[in-house]
Amino acid sequence: MDSLAIASLVWSIVTLGLFSGIIRLSYRIEARSKPKPTLPVFTNFLATALNIGVARDAGTQRMRRRMLALWAAIALAFIGFALWLAH
Repeated sequence: MDSLAIASLVWSIVTLGLFSGIIRLSYRIEARSKPKPTLPVFTNFLATALNIGVARDAGTQRMRRRMLALWAAIALAFIGFALWLAH
């Protein structure tokens, strides 16, 4: 396996892991912020990240800031991989 394939594999696994963490955090934030729905629903991680309809207590906001850090890590992963490919 060449180095590009290995780097692509590592990058994709890391990015998917970070995105999985974002989704899990978004479900936890929404569970703290909204009443429990009667039917299963999908999370709206964009609204959660933008603080739309999110509880304002310190614990929930701390979780939201952690989500924003994960989004930043994904952005840095994309930028880093693009720079590595351009090299």
